[in-house]
Amino acid sequence: MDGNQFYEKFMENSEECKKNIHDYVTFYLQTHKIVEISKPKKEFKVPDSIEDFNILDFV
Repeated sequence: MDGNQFYEKFMENSEECKKNIHDYVTFYLQTHKIVEISKPKKEFKVPDSIEDFNILDFV
């Protein structure tokens, strides 16, 4: 969250709060495995006719 304007404003108001949140985030990152998940991309195919077109197939 470093660099986030809201986070910076929030943190400048209280040193105790800043320390508590920093400690919590550090603890969380040390005890949890962060895994990135990516969805397979859908293959784009131009429909043969407009009746077969559904925008939800591409969203």
